[in-house]
Amino acid sequence: MRAVAPEKARSHPLVIVQTSLNQYLDAILDKLDTETIRHAHMHLVLDPMFGVSETSLQTILLTARCQVEAIHDRHDPLFGGHVPSPTEDTLTALRHAVLDSGADMGIATDGDADRLGIIDDKGAYITANQVLVLLYDYLLTRKGGAARWCATCRPPTCSTAWPPPTAKPATRCP
Repeated sequence: MRAVAPEKARSHPLVIVQTSLNQYLDAILDKLDTETIRHAHMHLVLDPMFGVSETSLQTILLTARCQVEAIHDRHDPLFGGHVPSPTEDTLTALRHAVLDSGADMGIATDGDADRLGIIDDKGAYITANQVLVLLYDYLLTRKGGAARWCATCRPPTCSTAWPPPTAKPATRCP
């Protein structure tokens, strides 16, 4: 095995350079009711906490015709000198931006965009777990039970399933 310069590797016929951002965004947009979001005329504040979510989230929100303001949107490997974790304590700037601008909501993601926190129009913090419950309820009640399985991976591991056809929850904790 030997190292090859990226430029040389890209020119090799066996190497295919592929960007999947458009496919990723289209897959998310296919799951959203963008017409309902468009008609809501939402004003949102986005806080990617100096991480990677700004491009994709802002594209999704703008496609849904939301008015989007962004804070902490430049990429910074030191995350502005703060821990990039969207907790109630770390979202003070987002809370102020939502309240000062009269936004409907603020959305924050951690540095690699796998966790989120929400600030509502009154400045209240909504945890990621609360958002997941709201999302799951939406999928079950408005999308015809599109979500059949919900799992939480945290010791002790518990999982809740809504098995067809009873649609009654069954929780199992090992």
